[in-house]
Amino acid sequence: MADRIQLRRDTAAAWSLADPVLADGEVGLEQDTAQFKIGNGVTPWSALPYGGLQGATGPAGPPDSYHRHDQVTPADTWTVNHNFGSRPLVSVFSTGGREMWAEVVHASDNQALIYFDAPTAGYAICT
Repeated sequence: MADRIQLRRDTAAAWSLADPVLADGEVGLEQDTAQFKIGNGVTPWSALPYGGLQGATGPAGPPDSYHRHDQVTPADTWTVNHNFGSRPLVSVFSTGGREMWAEVVHASDNQALIYFDAPTAGYAICT
């Protein structure tokens, strides 16, 4: 017969109200937030840190998460001014939406140059 492991669980409000001390290694799950804490046998619920597979929230990214450059007129060199302040990943596509291979050179943290063997139209996505 298979063994069953069951975790202590309740809502965040109920955990806060009761403020129990979890046994050493005991897991308490907040069902409404999907967060959990692991007891040490001494510290009350309110003073335990949350555990989890998700780390701390990182710094905010740029206001635009991507930049699209449309190259309507065919050219063998596209100048893409993305203004990210970094060197983003650049994907290049034909006007029909098929991904293309091209040489991408980051001229600066705000500009990329895309080189083709022949004049080409399409668009580039910087992420």
